[in-house]
Amino acid sequence: MEKKTPAQLDTTLPMYKGQGPLSRKWCIVGLGLVVLLIGIIAAATLIGVYMTQKHEEKMVTLILNDRNGQKVQQTISVNDQENIAAIFVSSKNYSVTALYDYRRVRCGRQNVKF
Repeated sequence: MEKKTPAQLDTTLPMYKGQGPLSRKWCIVGLGLVVLLIGIIAAATLIGVYMTQKHEEKMVTLILNDRNGQKVQQTISVNDQENIAAIFVSSKNYSVTALYDYRRVRCGRQNVKF
């Protein structure tokens, strides 16, 4: 290995003016396109979720107090395609599940005591 003089070891780099293969203008345009693409994908996903929710079940949850002051949670789930309503009532001491078919006007239930 040969020795180099300090003049040969001068490692100053040339000055760049920003006109390389990826200039600032193209970086901004590319970044803008990526953000636009992400926005379009997010909007399409949200619209898809909104459109499919119309065909799913509707659910309502209530939390009430009974005569003894205990909290009772009531959840009603309605499926319009099947014409069925499922009612779930639960508290600290008991749980009731009831199904109501409002097309055939039939009801079934199950009680569980803790």
